[in-house]
Amino acid sequence: MKSIETLEIPVIIAYFGGKPNYLKFALKSAANFNNTVVLIGDDTNKSFWRNHWNTTLVRFDKYENFQKCYVHMSTNSQKFEIACFRRFFCLEKWMKEKNEKKYFC
Repeated sequence: MKSIETLEIPVIIAYFGGKPNYLKFALKSAANFNNTVVLIGDDTNKSFWRNHWNTTLVRFDKYENFQKCYVHMSTNSQKFEIACFRRFFCLEKWMKEKNEKKYFC
């Protein structure tokens, strides 16, 4: 069994719509403990991190179908909840594209 120090599982941080200071802090903190830290983002933060997967031009059929069926019942805003779900659809697509089987999010 490998020790935790030798495992190489990508750390994924998905963030859309900007580049706040706490995002840079989170990315740098993750990079202190892992060689592979990926920012799944969009055009607003594409130059913010060296290992960035830009979702702006990627087509997400599953996500689009999900949005058509989504019924908002949360006390959080609909915009917030949809963004939370979007992360998982983006993560799935990234994993398939990169042929990744494991990740830490």
